[in-house]
Amino acid sequence: MNIPEINSWQLGVLTDLSSVSPTLVLVAPDPSDPPEQRAQREKSNKDTDQMVELGLIEDANKEGMFDTYIQAIKNSECRPTVRIFRITELGFTLFQSTGEKVTVH
Repeated sequence: MNIPEINSWQLGVLTDLSSVSPTLVLVAPDPSDPPEQRAQREKSNKDTDQMVELGLIEDANKEGMFDTYIQAIKNSECRPTVRIFRITELGFTLFQSTGEKVTVH
């Protein structure tokens, strides 16, 4: 049995989601991205998917609550594919009282 672990980036995201902003906006990797940027986006998206699997955050796109925001971004010149997540009650409960402030880059 593998015990899931979260990395420092995930800890920072969860801490910020529970205390600063309840939503996380990610840009999905695109084949036209420079290789280094694409690799970073792939890692961030993979780490985010793990947090969803653990029930710490949820996909906010599925409810359509950010449709206007997503459409505005899609209509911009850069046209990224945007993924929006929000912290779950479980994630909030686990990370709201860590007392540690981590800056997410």
